[in-house]
Amino acid sequence: DVRQVIPIKPGILYTFSLTWSRDNSLVYTNFHDQGSKDVFRISPSGAPASCLTCGLSGDRGARSGELSPSGELLLYKSGEMGARGALQILHLASRRVVHVFDQVDMPRWSADGRWVIFISGRDGTPDLWQLEIDPSTGNPVGEPERLTSGLAVTAFAIAPGGQQILAVSQKS
Repeated sequence: DVRQVIPIKPGILYTFSLTWSRDNSLVYTNFHDQGSKDVFRISPSGAPASCLTCGLSGDRGARSGELSPSGELLLYKSGEMGARGALQILHLASRRVVHVFDQVDMPRWSADGRWVIFISGRDGTPDLWQLEIDPSTGNPVGEPERLTSGLAVTAFAIAPGGQQILAVSQKS
């Protein structure tokens, strides 16, 4: 049963992100009516898409959205390309945004929702980092920890149980 779920404007080249949430809704990056990238959600019921990040204070666009395992927090990065974006967490009920970290790419929740893993080149070579997050508020707990060193990470995936990370490295 193949069908179009998300309309995409033809002729526009942009980074498109797509993730499933635990409630089976789809979270993705697309353009809103004014032309900026934002994070949207389509529920499994087939209701129209809703923009999760439209109209936020200090909005620079948003992409790479992923809902926390609880479904209460949205992890995303600001609209800048590559690892220049700011890592943000939106508490969906209150619409409060927590600025977490700068110079990130590909943020992902850990399986238990207590950690955020992301790529950052803040110390030179892009590597994997993790940061503990309070799952009820979205506030960072402590400072980010580097997981790899000198790996030149361009992409990664977390195993379903959270015990392993597969990373793509582009060393020359």
